[in-house]
Amino acid sequence: MKKLLLFAFLACTFNSVKAQSQVWALETDNGTTVALSNVDFLLAADNDSAFTIVVKQGEAISGVLKATVTTTTQTGISTIKAQNDKTSLLMAGSSLVVSGTEANAQVGVYSIDGAQQRVSVSRGDVTTVDVSALKKGTYVLKVGERAVKFVKK
Repeated sequence: MKKLLLFAFLACTFNSVKAQSQVWALETDNGTTVALSNVDFLLAADNDSAFTIVVKQGEAISGVLKATVTTTTQTGISTIKAQNDKTSLLMAGSSLVVSGTEANAQVGVYSIDGAQQRVSVSRGDVTTVDVSALKKGTYVLKVGERAVKFVKK
């Protein structure tokens, strides 16, 4: 009987996750989330506390100390990593301060479902984006071709 109840619970949990278009994912200690369907393999060296997640597209997420299996909603927004990226993000009160932007780069804030919430054009190296009107939650900040996930508390 216990096995039947456990199986029924797991089946209901899996179906509810599937019905909400959520997927199983690995969430790393540095905030990166990767759908399990995109993970090719995990790579670890002897005597090293960090490991690497190798994604099917050939990317590697290095220096991971801890990864948690969780569920996440697919958004259709993928993180784009640039080489020699010098862009940084700082939350200052009710504003995001983005430094390292190029002049005239489009800066946008998107909800986790991909809806555009704010958009502006950078005027130089530092751009401030007012997020005071946004509700608490997870958002994506996109600067040019780079994107980063942030949480407004």
